[in-house]
Amino acid sequence: IKQREKRRMIKALESKGFDVAEALTYCAGMESIYRSVLETALEEGREKLFLLERCLLETDWERYGIEVHGLKNAAQTIGASALFQEASLINEWVKSGQWQRVNEESRRLLSQYSSTLSDIEEVLNFY
Repeated sequence: IKQREKRRMIKALESKGFDVAEALTYCAGMESIYRSVLETALEEGREKLFLLERCLLETDWERYGIEVHGLKNAAQTIGASALFQEASLINEWVKSGQWQRVNEESRRLLSQYSSTLSDIEEVLNFY
C-alpha cells in the first residue's frame, strides 16, 4: 500500500470513530499489520455476528458470554471504541448473570457490531 493510501485509510477509519492510535499499539505501530488485522476481523466478524444471534435465539448464555468476551477484546484490538464499550457492558452483565438485561440490550450490541463491520468493509474496499 502506498503511504498516501495508508494515511487516507487511517483518516477514513478515524472519521468513523476508530481509535487507530490505540489499535496501532497492538500492531507494532505498523499500518500494514493493522490492515491485515482489520481484514481478519471483517472475515471472522461475519461468522461471529451470526453465532451471537444464534446464541441469543437459543438462549445459550454460556457460549454467548464467551463470544461477547472475545468480541470485546477484538474490538479493542482494532480500535472500534463504541463496539468495545457496548461489548464491555454486555460482558459485565453476562458475568453477573443478568440474563434478562443481556437479552434486552443485545440487539444494540449486534447492531453496533454490524455497523462496525460495514465501516471496515467500506474503508478496506476503498483503500
